[in-house]
Amino acid sequence: MPRASTKVFKKRRGVFNKGRCNKSNDGCGESNSAVPKNSADEKNSADGAKLYTNETEPSTSERKIVNMDISYSDEAFSGFRNVIVDINLLACVFFEAVKCIKCEKTGLRLHLSESNCGEAVKFHLKCPSCKYNYTFFNSKKCDSSENYELNTRLVYAMRCIGKGAESAMMFCGIMNLPPPPTKFSKYNHILLQATRETCEHSMAEAVREAVDENDGKRDLAVAVDGSWQKRGFSSKNGLLTDTSVDTGKVIDVEVFQNIVFVRTKPSIFKIVR
Repeated sequence: MPRASTKVFKKRRGVFNKGRCNKSNDGCGESNSAVPKNSADEKNSADGAKLYTNETEPSTSERKIVNMDISYSDEAFSGFRNVIVDINLLACVFFEAVKCIKCEKTGLRLHLSESNCGEAVKFHLKCPSCKYNYTFFNSKKCDSSENYELNTRLVYAMRCIGKGAESAMMFCGIMNLPPPPTKFSKYNHILLQATRETCEHSMAEAVREAVDENDGKRDLAVAVDGSWQKRGFSSKNGLLTDTSVDTGKVIDVEVFQNIVFVRTKPSIFKIVR
């Protein structure tokens, strides 16, 4: 039921922190001055941190970075290895800051080969004084394969986001990169084989770990889960996974299809008249 009388509450006007540290004789000023201003700097200097002598305080990003004085040479090749470089800037660096190993003169010329293998580009570094020529690629080849790692990574990246050759060509065109490799199917087979080997090895390790958790018994408790490639009941491809209850890792996977592919063969019979 509604209230008999509606009471209106007025807004409270309050001056917060009023009367605190207003008087100079109440000791508040002395208590504030008892803390030295450079106490934080002394603590940082005791810990071996960097002292900031300028008037502005360090930003949050600078405080998060511990090793500010470490040069790039100390941290080289610790993270990513592939970068996108402007060829004109790279040519200027070779022309101005690099000397020839034979005549020790600057002015090296950087040339690109007209024919390339996808994203793998061949460079020619030539010296105009002594005609010294050095050839190198911008990518190395994969282990036990003649394919370049940069092309394999490009195809793998496109497959991870659900794209293919057309999307890779559009991406390279927008980024002003060399065209991608034309034979995407070859790299798909290579990635499929590598993914299958990695998957089998990972699931075998998961089974061993689950058996160890179950005191050596191979009668494991699993949780079965399934998924479809598309939403609804129109998908023709499905996936079934078995996950260990003890470890939470996938120990088996199976792909199901409700269609059958039949490879047609040429007829070997001849009509004899």
